[in-house]
Amino acid sequence: VDLLYLYCGHANSGLLQMATTAQASRLDYQERAIRAYERAIEMNPPKLRARVSLAALLITAFKPGFQCNQGDLGKIAQAGTILEEAAMLLDDAATIRTGTYVGYLLNRGHVSFWLSLCRNTAPDPQDWQRTRSYYQQAVAASGNAHDSRFDMRDFDAADAHAQLAYTILMIEWFNALGAGLSDESSETLFADAANHFDQSLGLLLLHQTEPRSAQFAHAIAVESIFTFCLSGQIHLAAKYLDSFASLPNGWSRTEVIASIEARDPQLRKECGL
Repeated sequence: VDLLYLYCGHANSGLLQMATTAQASRLDYQERAIRAYERAIEMNPPKLRARVSLAALLITAFKPGFQCNQGDLGKIAQAGTILEEAAMLLDDAATIRTGTYVGYLLNRGHVSFWLSLCRNTAPDPQDWQRTRSYYQQAVAASGNAHDSRFDMRDFDAADAHAQLAYTILMIEWFNALGAGLSDESSETLFADAANHFDQSLGLLLLHQTEPRSAQFAHAIAVESIFTFCLSGQIHLAAKYLDSFASLPNGWSRTEVIASIEARDPQLRKECGL
């Protein structure tokens, strides 16, 4: 019975992702998915997939955004508690699908990222290094996720790489403000972030007919190109602008370049955009 609730949660989560209808309908799918995952956990408490799926849904639905002025940080903390409970079950689980384990690591990273960024406390080096570690582990584990559909495996890996890039950029930004989160140079951090955006976009490019991958590529377009320019990897900026702009419903080259111009006109010129 718990599997029925689990798949009901998956179905409503899928409908939520595809929904282009009114906000009320989206909230209905969201609440149905949450209730289904909660029932799956009640019916079978050791069920890791339901816990990871519920946490992932809460994070997606309630993430606060980079300005920390959206979503619900309390729900992110709730997702963290669910994942901490899942962590206590990992050692006792007879078998764990690698895809489930990747999702667990990825969402531990998401919780750590949003709480580290949006809590009203001074940046803590341990928090940000923990976030970085979760995403690094997710990247490593995704390479062994042979029991997952390849498109889902690639999406999780792309998500982990992109979030690693954002994490590294946040560490560099806080370093510039004097927080001392890492002793790595700005050049090293920018190069590392660019490498992870490169890995992410390379995976996403393979699946641009799949709406979730296309939406995610759009979401990281400006930050990835900006980072390529910052790190001096002009060839990557040109490569991905050309590749994604040439796709049906792909990036708008004009919009991406305009966004770079708005942030740093001189960098846009130096990057040849």
